[in-house]
Parts: sequence; C-alpha cells; structure tokens
Amino acid sequence: MTPLVIYTDLDGSLLDHHTYSFAAAEPLLGELAASSIPVVPCTSKTRAELSVFRHRLGNAYPFIIENGSAVYWEAADGSRTAADSERIDTLYRHRFVPAREHWRPILEQLGRDLDGCFTPFSAMQVADVVELTGLSAEEAAAAMQREFGEAVHWRGSDEQLQAFSKALREHGAAVHRGGRFIHVMGPSDKGRALQWLNDHYNDPGGSAPISIAIGDGNNDVPMLEVADYALLIRSPVNPLPAVDRDSGLFVSQEPGPAGWQQGLRDIFAHINFSLGGIVDG
Repeated sequence: MTPLVIYTDLDGSLLDHHTYSFAAAEPLLGELAASSIPVVPCTSKTRAELSVFRHRLGNAYPFIIENGSAVYWEAADGSRTAADSERIDTLYRHRFVPAREHWRPILEQLGRDLDGCFTPFSAMQVADVVELTGLSAEEAAAAMQREFGEAVHWRGSDEQLQAFSKALREHGAAVHRGGRFIHVMGPSDKGRALQWLNDHYNDPGGSAPISIAIGDGNNDVPMLEVADYALLIRSPVNPLPAVDRDSGLFVSQEPGPAGWQQGLRDIFAHINFSLGGIVDG
C-alpha cells in the first residue's frame, strides 16, 4: 500500500519558470523514486506534453491533465479502474468535464464581442506558441493537443478579462489564470481531481495515502486547499496566491525546483517521514 503521494504542478514549481529545468530537484526525485513514493503531475499541460515529460523523468505514475479535467493511469495498473473509466490506448482515463469542442463556438462568439482581446490555441500556429513560450516546435505542438479545455493568450485589460470570465461562467465554464495563459474548461479543478485519485489510489478497502500538493499559481489553489499538506512555491514573476487553510501550509524559500526540493524536505521533517521509512504522525 502506498503511504504518501506527492501531487505537483509543473511550470514554476517542479520546472523552472524560465528554463523548464528540474535539475535542482533531481537529488530528491531520485530518493523518492528509490523509495517508490509516487510523484503525480497535476498540471495545465496536455496528455501529449505529459508523455514527453514522464519519459524524461522516468515517471510511470498516474497524472492529472488540463487543470483537473481528467486523470490518466497505465492500463497495466487496473486497481483503480472504475465503471465510468475509459480505455485510451495503453491508458485508462477518468474525465470530469466536456471535450474541448464544447467551448469553441462560445469562444468564437466572445472573440467577436471582445475583438482583439485574446487568441485561443485553436487559432494559433505552432510558431505562435513557440514565440509565446520559448518551447521547441515539438513541445509547442504537444501543448496545442488539448482534449478538454482551451488555452487563451490574453491581450485585453483586466476589466475586459472580468467580462470575459463572467460570460464564460454563465456558460458553465471554469476560468483559470495560469503562469502564461488563461485556461477555459468545464467545472472541475486540480483539487477535485486530486481528491478522486487519492481516494482511488490504493486498493479498494485500503486507506487513502497522505497527500502533499505543490504549486505556485492561482490554478493550484484548489489542490493546495484539499491536500493533507500543501507546499506553496515562490514565483520569480507573480505574487503568492491566497490559500485558505488553517494548518499544513508550507511556503518555499526559493522559487522553482530548488524550492520544491527544500519545501518537501521541510514537510517530511514536520511529519517525521523518512524516505524508505514510515509516517509517525
């Protein structure tokens, strides 16, 4: 039985905001892997992007995509296969929201109402995403393969953004502001997805593992508020988001992967958890 699971945002948390490197966290990642402690990406990224990242990291654990739109896990791990899960290639999927196509006509209408304020990924070329993100062409193409929500490059004012968000919420959408883009999706979030996966992580009848959530942005707040422990990573470009919880909240001293490693070690010390050992409290 898995005693503890780490749910982590990627950009700005495990990955450096500017370079996308996780080198500063590699020592601890190695220790976690050796102790079979799952590191579950919980991200705004797509399944295609996660495929590349999981290969780089050697990570075969479940993952949560597009701000909590769906949970994926390897089909070989059938322990959490629910009646409403779908088989997708070599994976199983549990989804929480409608497909991406649901939002396209709504965004097209808002694009006419708010002319020039935003551009959705579906209207961009790969070269546009490369320019906005600094990703390679291959990485940008993977980022554009969204299944559930739509990423939007915002150019309007804060007042126009409020009108945009209000109109989308009236259509049943959730609007999340990430590090670089506005994300439009169905009514789910990283917290809901984390809770579902954590409840189903161990075999039926087993207790849920201790959950640690790590993030740096407003779209991470739902999972930071529902996990047993939360690590808020300082951002080099954005202020810390407000997290509403009475206890169990830690804040890193450093940004990005250096803060990820240091903050996790602080939590482990606080709960008397040693890698390869047990939780005493």
